[in-house]
Amino acid sequence: MSAFLGPIHYWMYEKIRNILSRKAAIFSAFYEKYGSEVESVCGKTRQEIESEDNGRPLDQLIGDSPIHGWLANKIREVETEEAQMVKALLNKYADKDLIEEAAYWHGRGKGVEAKEKYDPEGNIEELYDAVNNYFLDGMPCDQVTEIELQNGSLINRHSDCLHRDCWNNAGVSAELMCTLSRKWIDGFCESLNSKFKHTGKESIVTGSKECFDEYSF
Repeated sequence: MSAFLGPIHYWMYEKIRNILSRKAAIFSAFYEKYGSEVESVCGKTRQEIESEDNGRPLDQLIGDSPIHGWLANKIREVETEEAQMVKALLNKYADKDLIEEAAYWHGRGKGVEAKEKYDPEGNIEELYDAVNNYFLDGMPCDQVTEIELQNGSLINRHSDCLHRDCWNNAGVSAELMCTLSRKWIDGFCESLNSKFKHTGKESIVTGSKECFDEYSF
């Protein structure tokens, strides 16, 4: 291995695994509604999709590769492949609502998991930290995020969209994928604490100068 694996690397790997899990949840929702033809639409069997997150230890996956480069490449890979699958499903079924519902309910499930794991109190910063432990939003070194407290709410601003290139490269609507991500966060927050709300207010992919999300009670 090229360098020591620290806690931040495992933290990032778990966030990457969450995208694989969400991708499988979206696939399963379409499989349940439309049947096995979804496999030919996506070019993968249900078993292949569900086994992409094989749970192998991170050190075995990385091998001798540079850690930072491996993680960055893996983020691009999983986000692009999820977007490609979404595009294929939309082209065939035009069922945008099902995509959003699947993302939302996957978020709800992960929110339950996080509540049991972290048991965050009513402190809004602790609740946001739980969201950040699951939601994949680039590498820590990207430094495009600004967080501040305003009148009891936590404001999250992004000066750049770290997902846009992956979505554009997949040829899918970046606006749709942004909605999918925010639906996931909505579900996660609702399970984490029934009073904890997420509101996506502005987005770079819809023409705003920044992404603006509010977390509040």
